[in-house]
Amino acid sequence: MSSSAQSRKLSRPLVKNLSRPLSATNKDYEIAATPMLLDRDGMPTATLAYSLRKLRADYSSYAVRVRKGTGGSAVEVDVSFDDDNKVSGSSAISVASGSYSGTMTLTAFAGGATVYVTTWWDQVGTAQSAYQTSASLQPPLLSDFSALDFSATEYMTTSHTPAEGGDGTDVGDSNTWVTASKYIDTDNDRHEIISALYYYPAYGRSFYVEGDTYRFGVGGGGSTTDIDTLDSTVSASTSNIDVNIVSYMPAESGNEMQIKVNGSDRSPMSSSHNVNSFGEGKFNIGYCNYPYFTTDKWDGQIYEVVCWENTAAFAASSATAGTVWSDLETYYGL
Repeated sequence: MSSSAQSRKLSRPLVKNLSRPLSATNKDYEIAATPMLLDRDGMPTATLAYSLRKLRADYSSYAVRVRKGTGGSAVEVDVSFDDDNKVSGSSAISVASGSYSGTMTLTAFAGGATVYVTTWWDQVGTAQSAYQTSASLQPPLLSDFSALDFSATEYMTTSHTPAEGGDGTDVGDSNTWVTASKYIDTDNDRHEIISALYYYPAYGRSFYVEGDTYRFGVGGGGSTTDIDTLDSTVSASTSNIDVNIVSYMPAESGNEMQIKVNGSDRSPMSSSHNVNSFGEGKFNIGYCNYPYFTTDKWDGQIYEVVCWENTAAFAASSATAGTVWSDLETYYGL
């Protein structure tokens, strides 16, 4: 029986079938019917949410828009979630531009060719989707459609400027980011996962890998180099999906900067920076707008990005962060 058929047949909670292996892209095990991540009890309302799985039951739009072909032959289609609430080859498609008259599924549309993501729709529903208008900078989907595949060239941007409190202590400076990703490059360079850092002076936040370890930076605005950096000391995996939760919470006195890597809380760091990112500090996926140091785009896969801000933010060491980790751990089979 297919996983789709199993999903439709569920009428009562079931436990995991431990005789079947877990994997990041194939949930061929049975699991109790639990709420989606953003519908969990006590889960604050997210500010941004991008994923190739459905994160809210009430979300009724598409997962991504993808392109095949270039120039006058380019066709773009919007991709729906399948019966298992994820993007797969059986996902239904809707033509957004160009001409296509084949079977209306993602596999049929791709036809064995690479498809490129032009828009990653925001599941919060606030029209703050991530996009890339330049064809040469659009990340492809993996061949199994489970993740966006970056190669230190592509990135996605948004129109969203993260909120800020303006004095380094206000709740408006609070933010929490979660990512599910896999790293490829091991050149010790800095590679951005997500960022909203403006370069003159250093305002905002950035989460990245440098020296092959996960790091979180918060700008202070005093100069172009006024940045507090928390190094998790955890090496980014090149073989497994890593789940990271990072937070900047002024209310956590002495522990304002926190990182949780794959469920493990790392040593926190004190910071009282003003994280005002101005209008130029847009939220980016796989890129940082900061020319004052050498930074490369992300090299690897990104499966999911979710952000919470202001009063919705929570510390990476909190019970809410534990719920987020547990959800992603289960879904991605970690």
